[in-house]
Amino acid sequence: MDSARTSVGERARCIWAIAAKDITDAIKNRTVITIVLGMAMMMLSAQAFPFLLKLSATPRAFVYDAGTPPDGTSPLISAMAEDGYYRLTEVDSQHAMEDALADLNAEVLGMVIPSGFEQMLESGAQGELEGYVVWSRRSAADKLAEEMESYLETLLSKPVQVETGGNLVYPPPEGTGSQGMIATVFSLILVTTGGFLVPYLIFEEKQTHTMDALLVSPANASDITIGKALAGIVYCLVAMAVVLAFNYSNVVSWGIVTLAVLVGAFFAVGVGLLMGSGFETAQQVGAWSIIPIVLLMAPIMLTMLGNLPQVLESLLPWMPTIALAKLFLLSCSGSATLAKALPDLALVLAWALPLYAAVIWIVRRSDR
Repeated sequence: MDSARTSVGERARCIWAIAAKDITDAIKNRTVITIVLGMAMMMLSAQAFPFLLKLSATPRAFVYDAGTPPDGTSPLISAMAEDGYYRLTEVDSQHAMEDALADLNAEVLGMVIPSGFEQMLESGAQGELEGYVVWSRRSAADKLAEEMESYLETLLSKPVQVETGGNLVYPPPEGTGSQGMIATVFSLILVTTGGFLVPYLIFEEKQTHTMDALLVSPANASDITIGKALAGIVYCLVAMAVVLAFNYSNVVSWGIVTLAVLVGAFFAVGVGLLMGSGFETAQQVGAWSIIPIVLLMAPIMLTMLGNLPQVLESLLPWMPTIALAKLFLLSCSGSATLAKALPDLALVLAWALPLYAAVIWIVRRSDR
């Protein structure tokens, strides 16, 4: 028993020594800083254009009048449209209004005009409307409501209250609009970080012939693989920490997104380690790394096209990046539960484990 405990402890020390050395080198070589700055620049660039549009855009609103018959015209909507201050989109149900808000995922107010609203105003009572905002823009709810109240009071010459308290619209877990793009970006960041940076963790050991020293140390092929994987996962976690800092408002379930990041990093690092263990020169690593990344992201791009052949429709849900994107979508929806996440978590892990088995086999063979 003591011998087994010593063996386990010795292996743990070897694994940590390998991981700590790579993490320390990444800090010394400014790899971590490069990851942080690269992700920050990417996120700033992605958010710059919507911000510029917001500065000059006409205020927008989705409006549903519950008191207007299907073949009728809403007096309030007609007055707002004629005034032209708001860019209005009239919808035929509250559900349609919520779908439109979730798909756009912007600082836009959804509004429900209740039955009898005009009669309420004529009686001298304060007009009351229900306002809705999408979850990711919840911090702007009060501002959007106040702007609408001020506008309607000027337009109608009567006080109007827009109540947004608790009226949050959560994106659906199968969303394909802006939430789908966010899920794609999260998946792409993990795959590219693992595919471009992690191969060098093993390749540099081979290039400097320190792999031979590791293999004659108490560490075996499994220990080396685990140690390198821990360092690679740190790379991925640093990248995702920056990305999530810019997109924190979109996340509904931090528990699910954390699991998705960890499992996705485990898979992406496995891909990177397999490439690093299979190549012999830096040129090979640089030239061939892009191919598996493109192949891994292709399923997500195909799903965006729609109208795919039945064969592809059946195969794509089994792809690891599709499962990963679904996990990120789920974490940004209002119906995220562990039970719903488990099948996709298991699928990504099922793809990752053979990658590590292959890496261990290749590293072990290099000792011959």
